[in-house]
Parts: sequence; C-alpha cells; structure tokens
Amino acid sequence: SINTCIIVVEKNVNGETILVGALADSVQEVLEIEPDQIEAAPRMGVGARSDFIMGMGKRGEEFLMILDLDKVFCFGDTSGNHCDPAR
Repeated sequence: SINTCIIVVEKNVNGETILVGALADSVQEVLEIEPDQIEAAPRMGVGARSDFIMGMGKRGEEFLMILDLDKVFCFGDTSGNHCDPAR
C-alpha cells in the first residue's frame, strides 16, 4: 500500500553491526522510550505467546507493546549457533 515502510534495525552482535529490514504495513510514529518507562510484559491467556514481548510502554493513555527484537529477529551469535525463529 501507499503507507508500506521498511523499518531498519541496527544491532550489535559479537562486536559486529548487523542491519535488518522489516516490512511494515504502516508506521504511525517513532518513539524513544527510556528503559525506566518500560513495564513488565503482561501475562497472556492460554495459548498466546508473550515471549516476543519485552514489556509495555505508555503514550498518553495508550499502552504500547514493545517487542524483544533479539527474539523477533533471532539475533544469534555468529558462531553458527541457531536460535528458534518467530513462527
């Protein structure tokens, strides 16, 4: 669509900078949230996975789920060890 964006994530893995692009249908806003403003991830119902959620942030009266990018994008070490990708 006209609002489709590529979100670029820069991550340092074992001293090497890795760039990963993620396709998003749209982006409403880019926020900076300080670590002390992140609350614990909520417990989800039976069958719902919350292991990809780092925590919750807040913007005004709205709550925002903050993804754990290490788990979403499976940033493993460069030694060949594999991690379980998001399904």
